[in-house]
Amino acid sequence: LRQSGSEPSGTEYLRRAARIAKPAPPAAWRTLRAKLAPLVSAERYQPARAVLPEALYHLVARDAVVRYTIVAAGLRHADAALSLTGPWPPFAFAPEML
Repeated sequence: LRQSGSEPSGTEYLRRAARIAKPAPPAAWRTLRAKLAPLVSAERYQPARAVLPEALYHLVARDAVVRYTIVAAGLRHADAALSLTGPWPPFAFAPEML
C-alpha cells in the first residue's frame, strides 16, 4: 500500500509515465475523432510545442484513404482552424525514430 507522501508504486509510476508518453487528445478533438474513427487504424495525439501546433495523426488503410480524405475535407470546411495534410509515411507512429 502507498502511504501519504511516499514514492508511488511501480504500477502507479508506469501508468503515469504511459499517460505522459501517450497523451489523450483533449475534448476539442471529440467530433473530428468520432466522425473519422471508422476509417482510422491507429491514432496518436501530439500536444502543442513551442514551435509546433497540436496535431492528431491518423494511420489509415490504403483502401480507406479516399473516404477519409472526403470526410476530413468536410470537417475542415466546417472549421477553418483545421488543417489536413498528407498522406505521409507512418513516421508519426514511430516517434523514437525521429
